Amino acid sequence: MKMAHVTIDELSETFADNVAPGALQEVVFIDSLPLYGEVGSTLTIQFDQPFYYNGTDNLLIDIHYPDGMVEASAYNWEAGPARSVYCLFPPSGSANPTGELSSKLPYMILECEFGLEAGTFGSIKIILGGAD
Repeated sequence: MKMAHVTIDELSETFADNVAPGALQEVVFIDSLPLYGEVGSTLTIQFDQPFYYNGTDNLLIDIHYPDGMVEASAYNWEAGPARSVYCLFPPSGSANPTGELSSKLPYMILECEFGLEAGTFGSIKIILGGAD
């Protein structure tokens, strides 16, 4: 999982257009993440590296599945135009340069140590299965 500050309000289908080169910061690397649980349960992921949010820009979260695919259900919410882009890898495991735009975001809670209020955050953008 990587994160970056971005100023764009809507994502592009082309992954490389959504974030400046070198801007993504790896915050967690998990070799194997079992996605099991009861309906309504939560999955907590502790970051390996801190991410310092600047309190102004939009926040881009890039979740990359190098094995090609993940199957998990998540609650989603309607977040507005082009707020997430996702891509399923072909069987070869090679990433596609583009994905499919969606107005839905997976429901997630970001906890921080500095006591920021919910209104402090800019819009969150999600990339699922994007190109490295």
